[in-house]
Amino acid sequence: MKNNILSTIIISSVVLFACTQKEKSNIAGQSVYEIAKVKEVVFPLDSSKNGKPLDYDVFYKRVYDYCFIDGIETLIIPINESRLAFYDLATKKEYHSVPLLQFRSIENFKYINKDSIFVFYEVKQLADNKYEPIYFQLLNYQGEIKVCDYKIDTSGFKDSVDVRTPFIVENDMHPIISNNNVYFLTEVSGINNIGTATFFKKQIPLFAYYNAVTKKITLSKSIKFPDISEGIYYDTHYRKVRYCLSEKNLPVLRFFYSSTLYEWDYKNDEVIRHSLKSKIIDSIAPLREENSLPESLEAVYGPIFYDHYNKIYYSFLYLNNVLYGNNYTILILADENFNYLGEIFNPPLGGNIEFSGDNIVLYGYYNDSIHVWYRKLVKTDKPLQPYLDSVKNELGIKRQTIESNYKSYKKNGNSLQAFLKSKFPQIEDDYVLLTLYASGGCPSCVDGIKKLLHDNYTVFKKLPFYMIYAGSPMEVSDIENYKNIEELNLIKDTLKVVQLIAINENKFNTLDPRLTVIKDNAVILDTVYNWTNIQTGLIPAMMENLDLK
Repeated sequence: MKNNILSTIIISSVVLFACTQKEKSNIAGQSVYEIAKVKEVVFPLDSSKNGKPLDYDVFYKRVYDYCFIDGIETLIIPINESRLAFYDLATKKEYHSVPLLQFRSIENFKYINKDSIFVFYEVKQLADNKYEPIYFQLLNYQGEIKVCDYKIDTSGFKDSVDVRTPFIVENDMHPIISNNNVYFLTEVSGINNIGTATFFKKQIPLFAYYNAVTKKITLSKSIKFPDISEGIYYDTHYRKVRYCLSEKNLPVLRFFYSSTLYEWDYKNDEVIRHSLKSKIIDSIAPLREENSLPESLEAVYGPIFYDHYNKIYYSFLYLNNVLYGNNYTILILADENFNYLGEIFNPPLGGNIEFSGDNIVLYGYYNDSIHVWYRKLVKTDKPLQPYLDSVKNELGIKRQTIESNYKSYKKNGNSLQAFLKSKFPQIEDDYVLLTLYASGGCPSCVDGIKKLLHDNYTVFKKLPFYMIYAGSPMEVSDIENYKNIEELNLIKDTLKVVQLIAINENKFNTLDPRLTVIKDNAVILDTVYNWTNIQTGLIPAMMENLDLK
């Protein structure tokens, strides 16, 4: 379950919504395509109703639907996990609601018509890392439950195949439903050993669909992680598989490392392959070793959408913010036949999007108001290749700058020690160094450690104790919530040098809290601690080596 939470938080931290300010770019010229602003509709919650949207407290729970119902332009959002609220965007008032289950957390939903509203609830983890089966409702406009049972077709699978199938419907992408079929992933996020010997010993089906008429779940035998053999390693904290409906209303899957799209003919369980890759980042090389940091991948493919109105695919690619120094996004465009059309670097677009006519529609709740953004894709008369060359050139310069910064520490032996000494030239021969990463590891672990240091800073400030807090300027700004830490020997590594050091060391496969103990200028302890051993491992080791009882 921790992997699911971590993946969601990481995705949320890099998603670039329409309201986000983009970094200024020196790229000359413009893309062949641009994302143009149309309008923004802002209004408060209906004061005559009670409750708040899901994303009031939790940013990544930006769950919504946009549709027209009886000619009314409608925004549907979950309120207090107790009801679906139907807002008329013309009057800016809630005009209808459908009740939700009171003992479950809603994960997502999809309005099809007044007879069919699919609602997906939290899947609970059971003992021994097992998950309960799917949990969802099919409601109508009056809130009446129509269907909530199912059976799984497990025929034809070998004993080595795990056919347990929790119904995974992500809360950062709209459910994909067509012709009474709900398409879904199995527990793919828990697969973190792609390419290892263990990975090939026991497989699980990756994709399936539920049919609301037959009430049957059919698992695919043909969809697998592509181009993987033993010794070819891939891993990521991002979503591993994204999907949308094709022009033919078939699921199209995008794997996080592959430039190939996989269109699934579900009736025959056959896969049709289409190439759609970036011409800026040509390919994504595998990890160097089985235990390499997932963050060492140069880039990962993210969400894919299809605009059925204008017959265009939108495929996102996220660049490694450590290697390039920022959270850059590339949007790849293709026509209905998967023919490449062009790319947009850092488009003012992201998150979960809907299409309506020429509009791209996004929703968000902040500053106590509902926001609905309207964008559209515009074709320019600019040539493509000069634009692509400009992007590649600028990214190359940024990467060279990052690498040269790292090499200045690499040449001095232990890179981490050299980095610390560059900030504290008179550092002792014996000391304890704690390295915390703002993202890439266990967020609650980092927060717990920061609180410990904040509450006991008068003790730690008198000791040979040093701390590095690494992340973007925005990420590390949360240290202001723990002001006492500023009194310690603290480095705010906003250039993410220590992440690059970790990538090049290739010693650890996570960016969880790292403890390094130095005696007589030599490293006697250097390890990372995940959420299972912070209290039993990291904190006792830190206290012991600082002679604290």
